[in-house]
Formats: sequence, structure tokens, C-alpha cells
Amino acid sequence: MTEKPKTKLSVRAMVEMARAIASDESHPAQVRARESKCMTCPHRWPGDATHTDKIGWCNKCGCGTRPGAALSRKITLSAAVCPLGFWTATP
Repeated sequence: MTEKPKTKLSVRAMVEMARAIASDESHPAQVRARESKCMTCPHRWPGDATHTDKIGWCNKCGCGTRPGAALSRKITLSAAVCPLGFWTATP
């Protein structure tokens, strides 16, 4: 299991996340495909007693454990991307 994610956002990452938050929601089939990839990722942190999310958090994106950084939220954002390239933004 991976460690709890730490917040370490670059300016570029903050801009990309702001763009993703402002984007439309992904199609349900796209969300399911993204979830499937995240659930098998070795860099996924499932959470603990104070950080609960259906999927968990990413240890590679740098967003930390804020509620908006939870993977169950990120996978629904059409402009969000996986930092490891497992899934990309949808047009």
C-alpha cells in the first residue's frame, strides 16, 4: 500500500486542476473506465479513518488529500488527466 499523498502542486498543476474543475462531467462509461484503471494503480492511496473516499487518492498528482482531490471526484471531470498517463482528458 502506498503512503498518504502529500500536497506538492506546481503552478502548472494548479492551472490544470482549475481547468479540470471548470470542465464538463465525463460520460458515465468514461468514468467507469477511469475508475477501473485507478483501482488497480499501485500509486492509489485508499484512505484512512479521517480520509474516506470510494476510490481513494493519487500519490502522483500532488493534490494531497483535500476532498476535491479525491479520485471519485477527479475521474468525473472531463478535462482531468492521470499524471501517469493511464487516462486522458476527454474532448
